[in-house]
Parts: sequence; C-alpha cells; structure tokens
Amino acid sequence: MGQRAGRRFATSLKALDLTPPRFGVLNQLASQDGQTQQDLADVLSVHRNVMVGLIDELERHGFVERHRHPSDRRAYEVRMTDKGQRVLPEAQRMADENDEFFLGGLTEKERVAFMRMLKSRSAIEHDQMGSW
Repeated sequence: MGQRAGRRFATSLKALDLTPPRFGVLNQLASQDGQTQQDLADVLSVHRNVMVGLIDELERHGFVERHRHPSDRRAYEVRMTDKGQRVLPEAQRMADENDEFFLGGLTEKERVAFMRMLKSRSAIEHDQMGSW
C-alpha cells in the first residue's frame, strides 16, 4: 500500500515539478524557513550528500535559494522563494487528496491507530538499518 500511495503521490506532484522528497524539504522549510542544509538533512533523516542534491534540484526549479549563513561561513541557509511558497499549498492539497484516497474508509480513530503503527514500524526498520 505504501508503494502504491507513494507512486500515486509522485505522479500527482509531477505537474508541479516536485517529487515527494522535494515536497518534504519544502514542507519542512514552511515550518521553519532559513534552516541549514545540515539541519534539513538531520530533521528529514537524509544523508547530507542527498540533501545537497535535493537543494540543487529545488534551486534549479526556483523553489528555494541558498544564502550564506550569517554566523557560519561554511554553512548555507536554505530559504523558500515566492514560487516555493505559492506551490506548497497545492502540493499539500495533493498530499491530502492522496491520504483521503487511501484512508478515506477509515474513521479518525482508525487513521490515528494506522499512522501510529506505520510510524512505529518505520522507526523499528530505521533502527535496524542504521541512519543512512
């Protein structure tokens, strides 16, 4: 089910020049703009080299800009552009529609329990694999 949900979501995001990982970065920046690439990698559990590639892609599409960090010359802050801020609500709507497509038959209580099980399983698998 996770693979089907992911494929369906990825297909819908193509219309916005986004992928699920790029959406994840934008979504995180919406909660706190101006994070460093390393902070984003840490909070999203993505290897820092992968994060650099994601930021490169987002920058190429005009969704984010890198700026030198004001207190750490070695680091870059990542900030959403106006384009990124405009596209995010539509991408979030697509995410909500995808959730409704797959979880629409569940009650709110069942959804909460289901999501709790998925997160628990994901944490177990992450611990078994180690941080990548």
